[in-house]
Amino acid sequence: MHFDIAEINRRLIVKAILASKFSGDNYESELKEVISKIWKEDYRKMQDEYDAETNCARMFQAQIDWNKLISDKLIELKEYNDTEITVTFE
Repeated sequence: MHFDIAEINRRLIVKAILASKFSGDNYESELKEVISKIWKEDYRKMQDEYDAETNCARMFQAQIDWNKLISDKLIELKEYNDTEITVTFE
């Protein structure tokens, strides 16, 4: 499950990067901000919530609920599954 949570957040990073407006002047700081927000905050929060709510996968019903949530989220973000993306500058 932790791998899938990481994958969701990786896809969220791809989505955010594709939605960002980069220029030659701001791309580095903008990219760092996107990655930092999602990876350091959202990803960690989701991992911690999963562990707390499932008692590290020991609570059966909570685990079933998380399985569905994760599956739905992966499907929702399937268009951001690419591991290589092209970013354009304005």
